[in-house]
Amino acid sequence: MNMTHLRSQIPATRNVVYLNTGWSGPSPTAVVERIRDWLEFENTEGPTVPHVLEERRHLQRDAREAVARLAPQIWLTSLRLFDDVQERLFKKRDVFLRRLPG
Repeated sequence: MNMTHLRSQIPATRNVVYLNTGWSGPSPTAVVERIRDWLEFENTEGPTVPHVLEERRHLQRDAREAVARLAPQIWLTSLRLFDDVQERLFKKRDVFLRRLPG
């Protein structure tokens, strides 16, 4: 998983460091575009007509399956990110400690 590529897909991360808590955060451009497409589809067809409801069920099923496939990869990526952050913090701590007098 290429983090630079992932960050490039989320415009909010271009100008700031975004420390997402996991419950809310900026979405990748592709997600925003797909949501926009879905809302236009619902607005044109009607949100409760049978074929729209059926399509929604298919999308939900596909999303659940995709998350289930990604879960182990997400966990490993999170661990790698944590290790990376921890390593950087220790390096900064070491630099700070070396600068202290005596």
